[in-house]
Amino acid sequence: ENSYCYQLLQELDKQRKSGILCDVNIVVSGQVFRAHKNILVAEP
Repeated sequence: ENSYCYQLLQELDKQRKSGILCDVNIVVSGQVFRAHKNILVAEP
């Protein structure tokens, strides 16, 4: 399962970096961070 979780997070990070399916923008001190809403609401 750890391998699956790692691969999933790697793929989501690739999508985030390329802006694919990012549905939230967080702005901090003028810097924009794109994110996946489903990751922000997920509990560890």
